[in-house]
Amino acid sequence: MAFVYYIKISVDKVCKGCYTLDSPRGKPRQQTRGADTLEVYIMYNYYDEVLQAVEEAVKDGYSPEMLEPVDLDDYAEKLNEALWVDDSVTGNASGSYFCNSYKAEEALAGNWGLAAEALEMFGCDGINPFDKGAEWVDVTIRCYLLNSCISDYIENNEEELTERIERLNG
Repeated sequence: MAFVYYIKISVDKVCKGCYTLDSPRGKPRQQTRGADTLEVYIMYNYYDEVLQAVEEAVKDGYSPEMLEPVDLDDYAEKLNEALWVDDSVTGNASGSYFCNSYKAEEALAGNWGLAAEALEMFGCDGINPFDKGAEWVDVTIRCYLLNSCISDYIENNEEELTERIERLNG
């Protein structure tokens, strides 16, 4: 998981006094990491990460053959139940996805609106997330997004999953 990229720039375009970089339009931009690098922040995308974790979990064992559903709705329900407590997807079993509060804090940067939405959905909007900690908030967001990610995974793979489930129940 990388959030910060350092990009080399031409040193002759940087003002030595204030470390600003001349932009293409000639207006200076503030530079934050010295005279030869520019720091760029990429916000953590919880939805994409949880969706990818769902896809990997299905490949690694939570297949229709393992969960033995009767239909796609049953598969979604069983998958949600299994992945809700899977640390590689939500972190809910241990209370931490990253097992590192600093990484959880980095992931939360720029995602506090999503955190507020998740807290409200679970009826925790009166809870101070800073008292609970970054890892708790991170897990809450992952659990909040899990059902949507499972639904999208099933929708994107509906034909294949339907055939596999029909073979199991056929």
